[in-house]
Amino acid sequence: MYPTKHPYFIGSEFGTYAYEGLKGHSVVYDPKDPYAALYDVDDGKNSRVTNSISVKGNLPISSQIYVESTVITLADCLSCIADVTAPHAGAVPRPASTLINALGRDPKGPTDSPLAVINVIQGKRVNFRVIEADGENHEPVVADSVQIFAGQRYSLILNATQSVDNYWVRANPNAGPTGFLGGINSAILRYQGASIAEPTTVSLPVNQLKETSLVPLDNPLPPAEAGINVNLNLVLGFPGGKFTINGNTFVPPTVPVLLQILSGAQSASDLLPSGSVFPLALNQTVQLSFNAAAVAAI
Repeated sequence: MYPTKHPYFIGSEFGTYAYEGLKGHSVVYDPKDPYAALYDVDDGKNSRVTNSISVKGNLPISSQIYVESTVITLADCLSCIADVTAPHAGAVPRPASTLINALGRDPKGPTDSPLAVINVIQGKRVNFRVIEADGENHEPVVADSVQIFAGQRYSLILNATQSVDNYWVRANPNAGPTGFLGGINSAILRYQGASIAEPTTVSLPVNQLKETSLVPLDNPLPPAEAGINVNLNLVLGFPGGKFTINGNTFVPPTVPVLLQILSGAQSASDLLPSGSVFPLALNQTVQLSFNAAAVAAI
């Protein structure tokens, strides 16, 4: 079971499973939610699968659960089937577009491909959960936008006080096509009673969240000093367009590693390439250090 409440990402990182839509989310609810008085709506029980694969520019093809929810998933859409073989080689496929709740548009068209619609009611405060994988409560901070990376999550309480209308929800990536021309990298926030139409609103200066302004809500004391039993220095590289750690690239076997380990047939060290496994003893204190180039990728 998860150690803390909040949404968590559930997915398979074996081969191309993640890109084929084998993923979802799990929300651990807190019966004593410290933010409960701040919102009126929180339906985090259902969402759409996050990733899609497009063939020859047609968006999207994936397994999808079409249930509206306050969970928002962000993902890349790959431009062709050839791209998704890249993870086997350790390379990074180039996204064709950003998907919000599994829907999006290709910059090459068509411009009328459906976008995800997030429905709200005027006057209600909605707790949106942008899914990744963290679990720490913080003091509430007022912001209009957040910069989010893989491995992060945010709960965003939207105070729906604007006029009944359609508004843009935008996720600008740092790789692949950027901007919002033609509705790419976008979804629609629709107030109850608004027409079924795309927004005509324009972008305004935003108050972006600064992570340095986040303060733990519970303010737990730091753990006691502990002796370091293992010091691992991990050097991230990107030679030839492939990720490496300490000069080694992870190559998945034909059968998932965890499945083979659970069967008792072999150990991880027997299954994986040299340099891919760091054996640790129970109750050891491990210090991880990374090279400066790894900061943007961790």
